[in-house]
Amino acid sequence: MASVFISHSSNDRQFVGNDLVPLLRSHGIETWYSTDDIHSAEDWEKKIREGLRDCDWFLVVLSPNGVVSDWVQAEVHWATDNRKGRIIPILLAPCRPEDLHIKLIRIQYIDFHANREQAVGDLLTVLGHAPIDDPIDDEVQPTDEEPTDVFESSSPPDMPFDDEPADGPMDSSGYSPLTDELFDDDPAI
Repeated sequence: MASVFISHSSNDRQFVGNDLVPLLRSHGIETWYSTDDIHSAEDWEKKIREGLRDCDWFLVVLSPNGVVSDWVQAEVHWATDNRKGRIIPILLAPCRPEDLHIKLIRIQYIDFHANREQAVGDLLTVLGHAPIDDPIDDEVQPTDEEPTDVFESSSPPDMPFDDEPADGPMDSSGYSPLTDELFDDDPAI
């Protein structure tokens, strides 16, 4: 089962706690979320380090609040070093992701700001979970048509069988009149 560390500004807690965490958990994805996983009087930094180490994926909520958060910035720096290929930026509100870390501009973000429904599907797909609303129909639907044998034919196809290449004959210069291409065995560099 996939596990996801959610890095976010405390100012974006409503989105994370009310929308994101329930979505992921409803699909069997474990989440590490500071409000749920750090209890009062515990060492915050130690718990965050444990959460980062124990999760398969790193998800960062991008917003103007997030890009100015020292904690989010520190967590993103850790993730770029330790979770390459497993970082999921989520755009909650327009901002400059490169203000958190320059490498974030090279990672395609999931846009919850523009199209939340599409973003939900994209996020679940990245994490290897098909959205519940889109079940895959593996059943073959019955039809009234008679089955046909695709290999059955009244006459053989009219195809030439020769030793010419599939793209046509070439003359000694490498020119193929069927494709109008010049094939050069020794391209100029």
